[in-house]
Amino acid sequence: MFSWNPLTISYQKQEFSLNPMFRDIAHEIARHLPEGKTVIDAGSGLGFLSKELSSEGLCVTAVENDPLAARESVFPATRADIHDLAPHPITDMLVCCSFGSVLECLELARSLTDGLLCMVRRNQHGHRFRPDDGSPSPAVIAKTMLLSLGIPYEETFVPIEGGQHFRDHDDATKFFHAYGIHELPSLEPCEGPFPLLYHKEDVASLFFIKKENIPDFRGKTTLVIEGEQGIGKTTLVTRLTEGYRGTLTGFLTRKRDGKVYISSLDGSLSGIAGNAGESTPKAFDSIGVQALRSAGELRIMDELGFMEREAYRFQDAVISAVSDEKPTIAVVKDRDLPFLSMVKEHERSLLVRLSEENRDIVTEELRRAVCCCRIWPVAKAITRRSSGQSRHR
Repeated sequence: MFSWNPLTISYQKQEFSLNPMFRDIAHEIARHLPEGKTVIDAGSGLGFLSKELSSEGLCVTAVENDPLAARESVFPATRADIHDLAPHPITDMLVCCSFGSVLECLELARSLTDGLLCMVRRNQHGHRFRPDDGSPSPAVIAKTMLLSLGIPYEETFVPIEGGQHFRDHDDATKFFHAYGIHELPSLEPCEGPFPLLYHKEDVASLFFIKKENIPDFRGKTTLVIEGEQGIGKTTLVTRLTEGYRGTLTGFLTRKRDGKVYISSLDGSLSGIAGNAGESTPKAFDSIGVQALRSAGELRIMDELGFMEREAYRFQDAVISAVSDEKPTIAVVKDRDLPFLSMVKEHERSLLVRLSEENRDIVTEELRRAVCCCRIWPVAKAITRRSSGQSRHR
């Protein structure tokens, strides 16, 4: 994980005395705002983007939590955690440039802007100095999450130089050693005070999202995970609740030898729901309803499908559970049934659609969100009772 220190600061100042990246990004952002409008730059770092946004005629508040970066910023920065701004200023745009998980940025935008959220993400896959790292690019991650949440966005592209300029080979060696790279990559000659360049063509994606299209996380007490059988929905629930030490309530269903079993989370209730694929209301109307009524701090419903399509007492209990204040994670089959639609479309539900293509990204982004979101009840419930969790980025 990146950390600010005198060396990284000196190299960033060296690079952005020449690199027009932040100027070009700021110019594209300014196309979406009239001159004089207000902007908060979240996690502003050394303030290069804030400075360029100000040069575009915007009124900029730069917010940086790291004391060293805030002190060395080239633009006046407010030293604060962006979550703790008090009183909350309402701005025309919140800019999150390489800052935060997608859900964290969305949650912040609900509190801090009446207009737009702009997330700036690189399209470079893996680490920019480790091209063989096969991890998806930050832009792909952002787009995947927005699509899985069904949130409309506008994406624009800005070509950028993603490399680094150097004074000489010793300067370059020192830089790459700081990133754990001990074999110097090829460098290109260039004009100016830093005549060597590690050239890396890249593109910045700018995602513009209207506040009206962002969920109000304060009221989203139920995370609904929808997907086909075997896609990884239960695995996602397990990853989200790793280390949770509070009291769980709710139920689990498991398929074995052609039969489906239902049990309460505390293990006090269990039984055979029926043969897979059949409509079998009896066990759901008894065990399922009792399980949903048991006490606990975090509710799990894994999973809701078509076997209970005629279990009307159970359906009423599920809708009642989704409607209350208790943080809940509900796993739902990807089926077009009235009961499942009521759960997915409920005003308290935050629906995430899981697929084979997006499941790894969605899982990791939701895990990041659980650690970083301050308002979303599901994240607060898990983090409050989890061991070894931190809200630091």
